[in-house]
Amino acid sequence: MPVPWTDAPKSKDPALQHSVRHHHPDGDRILKRVHHGIQAKQFCDLCNFVGLRIQAGHPMAQTSMPQRSNDGLLQPLERPTLLWLAQRMPAWVTPNFLTGVGFIGACITAAGYACSRWQLAFLWLATLGLLINWFGDSLDGTLARVRRIERPRYGFFLDQNLDAFEQMIFAVGVGFSGFIHFELAMFTLAAYFLMSILTLVRAVVSKVFALTYLGIGLTELRVVFSILNVVMFFFPPKPFPIAGLWLTYPELLMIAWAASMIIAFLMSVKAQLPDLTAEDQISGRK
Repeated sequence: MPVPWTDAPKSKDPALQHSVRHHHPDGDRILKRVHHGIQAKQFCDLCNFVGLRIQAGHPMAQTSMPQRSNDGLLQPLERPTLLWLAQRMPAWVTPNFLTGVGFIGACITAAGYACSRWQLAFLWLATLGLLINWFGDSLDGTLARVRRIERPRYGFFLDQNLDAFEQMIFAVGVGFSGFIHFELAMFTLAAYFLMSILTLVRAVVSKVFALTYLGIGLTELRVVFSILNVVMFFFPPKPFPIAGLWLTYPELLMIAWAASMIIAFLMSVKAQLPDLTAEDQISGRK
């Protein structure tokens, strides 16, 4: 049982009060608990939920999970939508149930892409799968926080491993679609995994878990693929020669996406190293 942290901000702290009241459905009760003293882990979970960052070196930072950073282009729409849905979920819907729904959505998407090789109409099934995947994968954590039943380490471990598996079967489905060479689909998956590994490594060394890069995260990617599905249905891809190769326009888009992820990976690593060097030098003087 963690010892209550007596120096936690009180409810009269304007920043905390504003964040809690506007971003948590049970804000008033939380403020009362903060006012009377709150345990370290609970305070960190609260800060994570409302988006407050605990500065490095702060005693609370030692007990918290990595701070989630999500500046996706669709966040202004997605966050209130998820909160609205979570508040209206029936009691029998649990976070684990939603995680399973998200996985089923990923399987439907992969099957839709694979079957579109023979019938373009299956692209609509792939799009439906993307919607189901978003619903389950994005809502499970929000539901846990709204019901105050979150398990940060369990959820982090399960989500990251299941996401990686879903991304693999998604890429396999796309590779079997015939719109994109299988080898290119696997190369793009490898580039995506580079960014995923970078995200997890940064979560360890800087305590920041970035869900988006340049405003693009999983939600934005689902929207892009949904739009692409509609375009491919009405304008079926046909190979055309370019630089001695026969490529379709989805393949050109995939090449551009893979290249941008590799460039972003290299630039992010280059930018992070000086910061870590400076931090290690400061730590070495203490």
